[in-house]
Amino acid sequence: YILKAPIQHYVRTIRIAYEVIKSLSPDDYVVVAGFGYQSFLNAVLRNTDNPNGGTVTAEFPHRGGAYFDIMGLHSYPHFDGTTTNIGAGFYARHSDQAAEGMNYRRDFYQEIFDRYGYDGVTYPRKRTIVTEINVPREFDGGGAYFATTVGQRNYIMKTVMNAILADVYQIHVYGLSDDPGKPFGFDKMGLYQNLNSTSAYNQVMNPEGIAYKTTADMLYGTTYDAARTQAMNVPPGIKGYALRNPDNTYTYMLWAATTQDLSEAAFGTYNFPASFGYSQVYKKEWNFSQTGASTPIGPSGINLDATPIFITETDDAGGGANPPVVSLTPPSPNVSAPF
Repeated sequence: YILKAPIQHYVRTIRIAYEVIKSLSPDDYVVVAGFGYQSFLNAVLRNTDNPNGGTVTAEFPHRGGAYFDIMGLHSYPHFDGTTTNIGAGFYARHSDQAAEGMNYRRDFYQEIFDRYGYDGVTYPRKRTIVTEINVPREFDGGGAYFATTVGQRNYIMKTVMNAILADVYQIHVYGLSDDPGKPFGFDKMGLYQNLNSTSAYNQVMNPEGIAYKTTADMLYGTTYDAARTQAMNVPPGIKGYALRNPDNTYTYMLWAATTQDLSEAAFGTYNFPASFGYSQVYKKEWNFSQTGASTPIGPSGINLDATPIFITETDDAGGGANPPVVSLTPPSPNVSAPF
């Protein structure tokens, strides 16, 4: 294995990190990330940092699970079994299935956590973040894998909503820019086109980056409202969620769910309940972060396809709570660096 050292050395590393971090900042969280295999997590949870076989003693009182708070996952649903299992003849290469990949990976590791009591009963469940996540828009190695521009765009929007529903606290998209030459579709996962061959200030955002920015802007500062979502009476084949803004207005995220292999073709209509009292609402599409277009529509007969839209009660710029604008001032050339 890449560690080229006994697993007890790794447990020792996270124990030291945990004890130092918690002594200096007790409310901080310690994350382990990048575990590619259930067997590696199992080894961490069953061993202490005792060099004598990882056994429990007074000097080495706890196994590895005691020394971290959060599991950081990697989720690549185009090849991790979420959308494709060639050996089993399973193919579900569409964005709704791909967006379930994050939950699939979390549950994949939770099986091991449960064996060691991290089930919310014996010990608290580990919280979850995702430190790498994406699907490609193209896959040069063949057509067996989920990879389209529209599918990638739809996937990232749905994944953000799934993260909210599943209490996944952060997702970190791989990667910032396209990276030609990487295998397994990693060359076409950039939020931007290749920055290494782009001159300063001429960067071009890919459709996924635009959609991700829109989703972040629209949902920033909101709180998922399960009761309001249930009251929406979303019909079969439609996904719809209500998110409460800080000013107590609502932002809604809606789309028609994909179900067919190799297809982003999905259609439906939605009607807001009369009890909501809407005579007019405002629609923002996936590229709202660039266009700023907010279209007034009626509350009934809202046409949907596989690309999520956002509906707001008011014609504001972001549905309730926009991220703060930060102005960056270059440092004075007369100021010495603090190192």
